[in-house]
Amino acid sequence: MRMVIKKIKTYSFWASVCLLFFASQPVLAAEKNPGFTLSPFSQEIIIEPGRQVSGFSVSIENTTDAEASFHISAVDFSMRDDSGSVTLLEPDNQPRKYGLASWMDFDSERLVLGPGEKKNVDVALKNDSSLAVGGHYGAIVFKMEGAPGSAPVAFQLASLVFARKTGGEEPGMELQGQELQTRFLKNPAGVKLFFQNTGNVHLVPRGIVRVIDFFGREVSAGIINPESAIILPETARSFPVAFQKLSPMFFPGRYTLSVEYRFDGQDGFVTRKTGFNLIPIGSAIVIASVMAVIIAVSPILWRKIKNKNKKAQIKEIQS
Repeated sequence: MRMVIKKIKTYSFWASVCLLFFASQPVLAAEKNPGFTLSPFSQEIIIEPGRQVSGFSVSIENTTDAEASFHISAVDFSMRDDSGSVTLLEPDNQPRKYGLASWMDFDSERLVLGPGEKKNVDVALKNDSSLAVGGHYGAIVFKMEGAPGSAPVAFQLASLVFARKTGGEEPGMELQGQELQTRFLKNPAGVKLFFQNTGNVHLVPRGIVRVIDFFGREVSAGIINPESAIILPETARSFPVAFQKLSPMFFPGRYTLSVEYRFDGQDGFVTRKTGFNLIPIGSAIVIASVMAVIIAVSPILWRKIKNKNKKAQIKEIQS
């Protein structure tokens, strides 16, 4: 069987991540582009058993008016925390379980770009027996060797590579927890879900969250992960879900939070239901208004009752 390398469109989440330049100097965002364009920001590689070596490419363009040189290297990356932010890992002599850098080679580790020049960098991916089935993650890093026309500045550009070696992947995902986003006297605005990738390949969670009242009405709902963000193997990630109001929430009582989830490629949804008590703001206002009226009227009623009883006692004595 031949190896098929397939590049798919960049996930919108990773586009926002990879527009950053990972640097020893303060990180530069897209609006502070120093004049170099790296493409693609991220790509997914599907590896099928067969050929031992194949490749892909990354292009870099110099949009400045001065020559620039870069040192090219491959490093592994991982998720920094449950928000999904990425951190580039220091080189290691031993291959990491989900690393990819040890299997990537370049024709040259140095690249020189003239003003306005654009070049492709070919990357050879070695598919040998040491590359395990499942997900592997690496970055092609371009470290600038001095800023053109100015004092040297250390900054780097990185293109992320998500590799999936087929032939026995074991995908799996669990919902670890949830945090309902509530505020005093306000209806829930959303929920934060915490998913754990229990498998050996990256996943994209999908699903919907529903809020159901005790009449069985669906009063709010929200989509899980509309940005198609990824969870790496054996890592956890949080996903905020914003609710859209579907029906009025007025009556106080016991509500149900229904989370229906799966990952891309999974057949069917897993459903988890939990109950929570809620006094909607409309009910709270009505209850508060009634209590205020009772508090305001009670002294008057008490005086009337007291006076009535007093008059009855006087009348009884006179009779």
